Amino acid sequence: MRAADGMIAYARRCGTGTEELPTVFADFLSDAHHLADALGVDWAEATRNGEGHYTAELYGTE
Repeated sequence: MRAADGMIAYARRCGTGTEELPTVFADFLSDAHHLADALGVDWAEATRNGEGHYTAELYGTE
């Protein structure tokens, strides 16, 4: 639900609330990637770390 709250806020801010969900999601990821670049965050590393968190949460190994 936390991610859904963020996605809804993002869609409202961008005015894309009427777009199909995959489009909004792709735009959100693209903008997050731009933000990571601007802040000096390694996108590939952050993505790998996120996958690790996702897997741990999915299988209850966290």
